[in-house]
Amino acid sequence: MKKKSVMVFIAIACASLTACGNKQPAADSATATTEVTTEAGTEETTSEAESEEASSMPIDEGNTAEYIVTVDMTDASQEIKSEEDVLLLKVTASFPDVTIDGSAAAADNINDFYAKEKESFDATVKENETFAKEDYAARSKEEQANFFNYEMMQSYTAKRTDDACISIISDTYQMTGGAHGNAVRTGATFDTASGQQLTFKDVFTDVDKAKEFINQYLLEEFKTDKYKDMLFEDYEKDVPTILDDNTWYLSNEGFAVICNEYIVSPHSSGIMEVTIPYADFTEFSDTYKSAAK
Repeated sequence: MKKKSVMVFIAIACASLTACGNKQPAADSATATTEVTTEAGTEETTSEAESEEASSMPIDEGNTAEYIVTVDMTDASQEIKSEEDVLLLKVTASFPDVTIDGSAAAADNINDFYAKEKESFDATVKENETFAKEDYAARSKEEQANFFNYEMMQSYTAKRTDDACISIISDTYQMTGGAHGNAVRTGATFDTASGQQLTFKDVFTDVDKAKEFINQYLLEEFKTDKYKDMLFEDYEKDVPTILDDNTWYLSNEGFAVICNEYIVSPHSSGIMEVTIPYADFTEFSDTYKSAAK
């Protein structure tokens, strides 16, 4: 299949929920492409739209990397139309294809992980195709003339690729009727040498203390002016439910927590991320701290 660079979808909403908000996800309109080739933590970008973000990331100019990691994207986009050639479902998607010079078996493990994610995504595409066809067929001729097509988006972004680990986030967006689309962001982090997905037991020296620290850190962060008017009135009680096995990743700067919508904030606030610097996280394993911290 045709390969292309990573597509980045910026603000998303939580998948499978239908609560209304007044802000459309940026996934509807903002995309950028980037190709990540890392040696000793070096990230090369080809997107002008991401040049400012990329330039702010620490770069190691050394040549001491044991592994050279490349993350390409394989396009899986398609358009599904009716017999009258009316667009029913638009799918914009790409999936990671990881190569690791120095650890081919690890790359195979990671690619197997994303092959399963693609299988799940393809099954959802089939379901939405059926729903869209049924929806269109049930409408009058006048309503069919104003049919607004269903839409699905799936994108991945490599956030960190070095000798210690590979972190990739996933953004999923669906619009199948209603006031606005629904989306969710997740993260997955792998050991570079083995390709095995990392768990809390791998990255925390004490899981219970680490989770307690993270929840307290989030509570203090949300009290800052940055989050004024962005949170539910009673958000504090739900802070402990933000972190789960899929809502974190490791960046060059620290441990990043993904705060999906409708947990402590409405759709209008968008997805939020809070990064805890490695230097502030005493229960974090030295093995996976970034050399660029």
